[in-house]
Amino acid sequence: AIVVARRPPPTRLWLSAIHAPMLLDSVRAALASRSQTLLPSLHAEGTDCYRLFHGATEGEPGCTLERFGDLLLWQTFRDPPDMDPQELLPRLRDLVEDETGVPLRAVH
Repeated sequence: AIVVARRPPPTRLWLSAIHAPMLLDSVRAALASRSQTLLPSLHAEGTDCYRLFHGATEGEPGCTLERFGDLLLWQTFRDPPDMDPQELLPRLRDLVEDETGVPLRAVH
């Protein structure tokens, strides 16, 4: 007798779409937690490349926000946000600029 066992197809973890107001609140909280010690320390060292927001540890898995010189990079591995990225990016940039005092170009 031949026995054939079929494995179920692997399941994929799909992350839901990003709710922009929640993302902005999470980024605001992350920046506030870094503003007293980490950001001043990085700036004093002349460091201008660092992660500002790591979504997996800050309630928004699949999202990151990083600074590379004058470039602010927002990446997501989720469904598109519920706000047009052309509206969301300037809001993220403004949050970071207000906290760091550094003018930035935002890209997605």
